[in-house]
Amino acid sequence: MTTIDFRDPSNPLRVSEWTPTASTFSPAGSAVWRNHLYLADSDQTLLTFRINGLPEEIRLEVLATTDELRLRWPATASGFALESSVVPTATTWDPVPGTPQLNGDDYELTVPMDGPARFFRLRKP
Repeated sequence: MTTIDFRDPSNPLRVSEWTPTASTFSPAGSAVWRNHLYLADSDQTLLTFRINGLPEEIRLEVLATTDELRLRWPATASGFALESSVVPTATTWDPVPGTPQLNGDDYELTVPMDGPARFFRLRKP
């Protein structure tokens, strides 16, 4: 069995390979959740595999007030760049000005709500 990461359809990545031994395990169902692949067979056997090479899910949280946005993401996402664009399908995104501050287990950055609506993302350069 081969596991392929299709998050970028133009560049699929093979992230794991598994060949069952001569056992009687025959996958009847599968699921992927974050960095894990789960395989179940008809005998209620569950195998769990960690998929190496995939980053943990990083969630960007946006909290709005009347005149500003507070952007927050886990401190475990160090090295990520916060970017914005007025179009989510843009090929070029702009760095968000400012320096994120560490607040507990999260980075936070407050930006004014001026100008056009923007989309935000975290990207690993």
